[in-house]
Formats: sequence, C-alpha cells, structure tokens
Amino acid sequence: MATYCGRFDDFAAKHTQSAITTLAQLNESLLQEVLIGDDRLLVNDGHMVMNRAIRKAILSPAKSPLLTLVREGYVQILTRNQRQLASLVPLMADQGITSAKKLLADPRYAEELQPALVELTEELNRGGHPHSYLAWPTDNTTEIFRNLALNAYDNAIAACREKRVEEQFAAFRSQLDQSEHRRTDWEDIADSLRVAGKLSADVHRSLMYMANEAYQYSWGCALQQSVAIRVNTEAPRYLRVASSFEPPAGQMRKEVSLYVPNLDLAASKVGEKWERLAQVVVGPSAVKDAKETFRRTLRKYYTSNEVGESDMRKEARAYSDALAEHFSDTKKTELIFGGVVVNGASTVAGAVVGSAAGPIGTVLGAAAGFAVGVVGAAGSTYLRVPHLLMKLRKRPKTDWIYGDDEVPANGVSSFEIDPGQARESLRGVTRFSPP
Repeated sequence: MATYCGRFDDFAAKHTQSAITTLAQLNESLLQEVLIGDDRLLVNDGHMVMNRAIRKAILSPAKSPLLTLVREGYVQILTRNQRQLASLVPLMADQGITSAKKLLADPRYAEELQPALVELTEELNRGGHPHSYLAWPTDNTTEIFRNLALNAYDNAIAACREKRVEEQFAAFRSQLDQSEHRRTDWEDIADSLRVAGKLSADVHRSLMYMANEAYQYSWGCALQQSVAIRVNTEAPRYLRVASSFEPPAGQMRKEVSLYVPNLDLAASKVGEKWERLAQVVVGPSAVKDAKETFRRTLRKYYTSNEVGESDMRKEARAYSDALAEHFSDTKKTELIFGGVVVNGASTVAGAVVGSAAGPIGTVLGAAAGFAVGVVGAAGSTYLRVPHLLMKLRKRPKTDWIYGDDEVPANGVSSFEIDPGQARESLRGVTRFSPP
C-alpha cells in the first residue's frame, strides 16, 4: 500500500486549509508517515519543485528528513520526464502551467533552486538510489481530472438554490468549454472572471475546491492501476460521498480508541538522525518489523472483531518499545517541528467518491493515520458510520504510540481507492505521452 500526498500541492496551498506549506509542517508530516503511515509515500514531481516547504528542504537538506527518505526509496518521486527533475520547471512552463511560469521568472530560481535541483538530479541518477523514482501513471491524468471536475461541477449546479450563483457558474463554464479543461485553465479562467467582477469570492472559492478535489482523486484512480493507493487530501465537498462501512461480523464493539503517535516525544528522540528514521520503513530492522505488525493489528482492530482493546494496547506498547530502543542513544535536539497542526495528517475515511461513471474510490477501515473518530453518527454504538476521519493531536505522553479516546470533529482524509471502481473512471481515457 502506498499513499499519494495531495497536500504538497501548490494549488491546494492557495485554495485549501490543509496544505503543507512550511518546513515544520513538512517535517511533522514525514515523521508521522514514517511512524504509522503506509509502505511508501508518493510525491508528484511537480510538487517537488513547486511546494515552498519541499524547496526549503532541497536547499537545506540537513534540516529535513525528506531527501534521506527519497534516497532510501520511502518517498518516491513520480516522474513524467524520465527522472530529469532539474529540467522540470522549464518543461511545465512550456506546457502553459501558470505557477511554473512564475517560478521560472523568479531570479532566485536560477540563483538557488536550479543549481540544487541539478545536484540532486545528478546524485539520484548516478546509481545507488533505484527506488527514488516511480514512473508516471500510464493514463492521462488531465483527462481523468476533466471527467471528475465536471462531475463535481454538475453536483454543485444540482445543489444550487441561488440564481446569482447559477449565473456565475454558467459564465465560468462558458469560458471553460473553450479551453483544454486542465486545472490551470480552471484557475486562470476563474481568476480572470474574479478580477473582472463577474465572479464572487464564494463562487470562486467553490470552483477552486472542485478543481482541487478532482485533481487529487484523479491521481488515485490513475495510480491504482499499478499500486494499491490511498490519497491524502481534504474530504470531498462536491464529489459524491456515500457510506462504505458495514458493522463487523459478530458482537459489535461499542468503543474504538484512537491510536496516535506522540510527535513531541518522537521529534526530540529522532533529532537529526534521518538515516536512523529511515530504518523504520526501510529494512530489514527490528523496528520495521514492529511497525508492520502494529499496522496489521490496527487494521484488524478498526475493521473487525478479531482484535480487542487489550490486544491493541499490547501491540501499541510493543511498537513503542521498539521505537524507544531504536532511538535510545539519540540526544534531545531543538528541531524544526514547531507549531500546532490544525488539520492533521494521514487519515482513514469511510467513503465512496462518485463520478458520472459511477463510484471511483472506497475506503477500508484500515490502519493508516493518527486518530480515528466517529463523525456524523451521533449515538452510534458500532462501526457503521458514514465517515471515519483522523486528526493529529499532540499529547504529553511518554509512549511513542498511545490510545486516545477523544473524537475529532473533522480532518484530512485518506481514501483507499478500489481497483474495480477506479477502472470505471478510466473508460475512454487516453494513454499518457511522455514529453
């Protein structure tokens, strides 16, 4: 299982509240993914050059575990141009991507970022880092985006009750249909109408939410053809969502504890031992084995009655002990892990995202993330709920991993895409042609 992180997206940074935009947020996100996330973390190559936090990590590699995790193959860069990261910004600018054009025009790009990208590209391509990259999906993600974005648009129109809003949506759609229906077209057209006074702030915001949702979930559909995938992004507002949970067989469990990592403790113990951190996910190591056992147990705990509360606590303690032993000689260090994470990190959500061709994604009540809360099912006494969302919470605990009984109100969702349903969304989509 791999996670595609949509929260590195520069578009999401401009138009949503959950994007990763600072080095502190990046480091916390990577730490929590390593401690309790999936087997791999996939990053769009465009995010590697456009995300401000990632650019800081590239320019100052000692301040973040990012490049160590890339070298070790835990973070894999999805490459569209045969591993040539250093030439990506000009390529994206030539393709008409507005944000890339702006970056290319910034003097600091040529002075600072471009030389660092050249050095990184040469290092990764010399050999010795065979798993740092993953091939770009074979299906055209632009066409998948178009289908999902228009479905989100249709859903918004169907729910609209104000003539003013309907007219603004129609003005946008009229211009959109004259474009290629790329996400950059959505943004450019909406921005121009906003500047011209033909689009209100709330309608502009809604259109950007639609574009972000469709873009992130389109990657889940495309990637599912080669790897079991989860997409880490905001819960959908405009794509259709339905319940995917049924009660577990046998006796219904009345309570589910929330198993979360203690990032305050972890950050102080990890220090800047990035290679040692990578050993948690790149084996063989005793701590990697402990993590995998913990995740298997946690998945059963959330989705069945095979694992009870006492068993889960025992496994969390065993994994905590393995982490403590692994980092036992690391001194406490002042690091860039500051700030409170408002929207959280990797999560589990029980949902099915719908499109014109039918539902495209479904979530198993699986063990990925940091806290699971029952949302939208007040008074429910068993695991039959519309959504399970997770939210990061910092606690003064002594264990690396511990159970938390508080239920978060909302959070960032990770949707585990169902292969069969993903294929439905790819009908008629052409193959991707590398540049």
